[in-house]
Amino acid sequence: MTKLGTYRSNGGPNQMKKIILSITILFLASFSYSSESLKPSSTDYEDARYSQNVILGEVVDVFSVELTKDTTKYQLFGATTAGYIARSELRDKGEVEQVVGTLAAGLLGKKIGKKVGKKRNNKEGIQLIIKLENERTIGVIQEIDDSHSFKPGDKVYIVGSGRNTRVLKSNS
Repeated sequence: MTKLGTYRSNGGPNQMKKIILSITILFLASFSYSSESLKPSSTDYEDARYSQNVILGEVVDVFSVELTKDTTKYQLFGATTAGYIARSELRDKGEVEQVVGTLAAGLLGKKIGKKVGKKRNNKEGIQLIIKLENERTIGVIQEIDDSHSFKPGDKVYIVGSGRNTRVLKSNS
């Protein structure tokens, strides 16, 4: 007879590993960079039909940058998953071995999680230094877009403001 709240499986530890691996894959797949694009050629659906400020300027300089996102959730998940698997594998060992093994696996899982997070979230970007018509100079960072390459001397439009600013190359 099985007590209420207990889990019984004929698969044993291998069954549990498969379940944890499946959950891990689903969890990591849910960590996409998100739908927000920082490319100049894309905009949010909500921005359609809204007027935005447009300022004309000239590119003074262009720098390569790396756009990164926080990898903490990947590190946390990697550490807890690896720690849990190690703990379940070491359950027949002594307490010291269990603690040391769980900690070591957790640290390794954290490192792996960080690498996965960086691989999935980092993108190439550019920082444009632009001299505006009013002689003011600004800098805008955006994701690299093959349809919009920039070089010093290019005439550009600065569209929007704040975190919704995009730089588009002028066709004239």
